Amino acid sequence: MGRVRRTLLTVTAVLGLASVGVTAMAVAQPAPAADSDPAVMPYAVEDFTHSMQGKTGPLRVITWNMCGDAGGTRGAVGYCPQRNFPAKKIKALTDLAARHGANVIMLQEACGYTPGQENPPPNAEKSHMRLLDDVLPDDWQLIHAAGSREDGTKICRAGSEPGLAGPFVGGEIGVLLAVKGGFTQPQIIDTLPRGLTPDDFTRLPTPLPQLPPEESGAVLTLALKNMELRKSPMLCVRPNAWAEKLCTAHLAAGETNKKFPEIIRTMQTLRIKSELADDFQTGIVIGGDLNAPAGSPTLGSVSGALKRCITDPALHTHQTWRGATPSTYTLDHLFTGTNAGHRFTSCQVEQSLMDMTQQAPGTQPTTGVSDHAPVIAYLD
Repeated sequence: MGRVRRTLLTVTAVLGLASVGVTAMAVAQPAPAADSDPAVMPYAVEDFTHSMQGKTGPLRVITWNMCGDAGGTRGAVGYCPQRNFPAKKIKALTDLAARHGANVIMLQEACGYTPGQENPPPNAEKSHMRLLDDVLPDDWQLIHAAGSREDGTKICRAGSEPGLAGPFVGGEIGVLLAVKGGFTQPQIIDTLPRGLTPDDFTRLPTPLPQLPPEESGAVLTLALKNMELRKSPMLCVRPNAWAEKLCTAHLAAGETNKKFPEIIRTMQTLRIKSELADDFQTGIVIGGDLNAPAGSPTLGSVSGALKRCITDPALHTHQTWRGATPSTYTLDHLFTGTNAGHRFTSCQVEQSLMDMTQQAPGTQPTTGVSDHAPVIAYLD
């Protein structure tokens, strides 16, 4: 169950989006989302005026999709490097945190559990959350929010490994926050829209893209049915040591040539802005795998209201393979509010944790432990 210092998960669950984002009357148009922030130092956002002061010194934040539960066979779509070796992922993470003096860790695709729950998930002692809990100092506090797949399942999977006996990983897939100094007021926001029907996609308002005919009919009906079973939470806490609320999310993925996933992600960001409107003004740090590039209209509700931690454009944070050539993307981001007590002073990508080898069948060793690279932000 983890050390006694861990707080039981008591959350405010905010459910549903049907009242927020499916009619022209209910969806507000965000500010322009062009990613044109000028930087006064390499890969950091510009200075701006603060109305608050940070409480107890600098923030050092890591966000990372650790690919803790995904496809299993090398060469297959969705292959996850080192998925059967969660301890290797945690070692890479804690080494990174030590190098940067991190005091906030945001994880996506992390296997975890709720301390004290009546029916804990299978093999929770093998989860990333338990392993991280065991190695962090006692002044850290952890919390996890479970998501789920399109079929509603959420138990973390582990593939076969020649010569080894599983299970290799346990717990439930989701997002995780670890905060030095602890936190209060945990909150879970269900970011996915609920109760949508095919008719809702015939009158999508700005800024939502329009659904093409080939994604309508039975294809749309099945997509909506699957989405009703899925969970995609945003997890937030109020840290004891700093003024800013801390939040992490993993927005819906999908084929880049399809409009339906883009529409859903746009609805998710609208939901996030609506639920956290006050925090956008008073102080917030949002990080995660948002499954969209920073300049995309998909993120307009967030990027139009907050400042992004601008990383080196030559350093992508995710890559997939189709044959011998990788497709590269920057989908992992950190944002903060303009009225907070801290501002970004350094924004880095650590590609050493991302597997850069060709995704092909066979035994070629991987160079990293995830298919994503962490983003590290310094806020002072």
